[in-house]
Amino acid sequence: MESGELTQSESSLLGNIGFKKNHFPNDTLLLVESLNNLGVLYYRINDIEKSRIYFDQLISMGEVYPEVKPFGLNNLGVIYLKEGNIEKAVQYFEEASYYFASTFGTLHQEYANVLNNLAGARNHQGEAEIALSLYNQVLDLDKTLFGENHPKYATSLTNLAHVYAQLGYLEVAEKFIRSSILIKQKSLGT
Repeated sequence: MESGELTQSESSLLGNIGFKKNHFPNDTLLLVESLNNLGVLYYRINDIEKSRIYFDQLISMGEVYPEVKPFGLNNLGVIYLKEGNIEKAVQYFEEASYYFASTFGTLHQEYANVLNNLAGARNHQGEAEIALSLYNQVLDLDKTLFGENHPKYATSLTNLAHVYAQLGYLEVAEKFIRSSILIKQKSLGT
């Protein structure tokens, strides 16, 4: 999927799911990664309805395997955000953040990811101050989890910069953007 061979990826993932269902019918946990990846693939090719089907399956599996549920919720939140249903996206992101925190703790990459999504949704709602607070939490988590020289930290700086610029704090925004660019140049190259 990462190399762009989406048709081959779809075929491989569908075959993988079929194999697992046939050979391990009682072990649905084996399906999680394949279902999620197929949902992501369909999202990338803009087949939102198929994507939603696989993320709904993850949420259903979460009734038996609670660690699976927040992934499906977060992914459905992304779909609602793309569709412009911001209120529904916020609802799913908030629920996912609760499950990530209670299942994995708050010092976790996926918790930071869902907070980042929630911040973006809140910003779309015009709640820049809430978005700013959430993006600052993500920045702190990224600093702890990855360090100040990691591309994720740089992306968090960029997200903060956008909100600061929106609020009229252009000097602060510029400072964060410049820092982000330097980090990305060092870690990823020019």
